[in-house]
Amino acid sequence: MDLTTIGEKVCKGIATQEEENYIKDMYRKVLGVAFSACKCQLCDAYFLILKRQRTMSRFKIKKGICLRVGYGDPRFIKASNITDELAIEHLTNKPEEAKYYDFIPAEFTEAKALNDLNPNYVPVDENGNEIKEKPITPKRTEQPKQRRKRK
Repeated sequence: MDLTTIGEKVCKGIATQEEENYIKDMYRKVLGVAFSACKCQLCDAYFLILKRQRTMSRFKIKKGICLRVGYGDPRFIKASNITDELAIEHLTNKPEEAKYYDFIPAEFTEAKALNDLNPNYVPVDENGNEIKEKPITPKRTEQPKQRRKRK
């Protein structure tokens, strides 16, 4: 069955019961929740499935995990917003956090292993400068405010 053909039929209101059940099953598989709305919302469900499939990643993070993309980076990755680009950037910056992933595609691990084995491989930052060690987060320099004593 072709999802786009079935989706067009569902939106026009001419889908069979089997095609409607297919959309409901895809909704459950892609979004992770059962479709519990009325028949008139199947078209909305179809568009949600398409939107989610476009943003789906081949990388899978364990449930309940929230990871910072890089050192000092304000972006976070979690199961609901992961993309291939974010996951690759995160694993390039922090390879030791691969343990928080349920699945990492083989082509990424093979490419990473080739880079590690290459003696000419030098990690660089976004400006092209060589990275020698992990950046140190600056510590808080200001003194905490003193509480006034009550009389």
